[in-house]
Amino acid sequence: MAPDLPTVLTLPEAASMLRIGRTTAYSLARVGGIPGCRMIGGVYRVSLRALLEFLEGGGVPGAIPLPAASNPAPARRRTRRQRSVASSKRAKHPHSPE
Repeated sequence: MAPDLPTVLTLPEAASMLRIGRTTAYSLARVGGIPGCRMIGGVYRVSLRALLEFLEGGGVPGAIPLPAASNPAPARRRTRRQRSVASSKRAKHPHSPE
């Protein structure tokens, strides 16, 4: 192991080594997708040895599962023109209260 690297990494440091974003790293850590990652005192820590073994071994197929999409795409907001047309149609509806 390289002497200039700490034996335990923070999750952002591990994310940098894996070349993934912080958000992705935290998502993977929650589902157990980062080897050697444990929560200690409310903070994720990653074993450098486990991470290097994973990287040097070429990874294991399926070892880092993709997190499920937790937030569906938000509905598109209507444009001002679409809202205007919709409100004018409501006003002309024969059964609408006057």
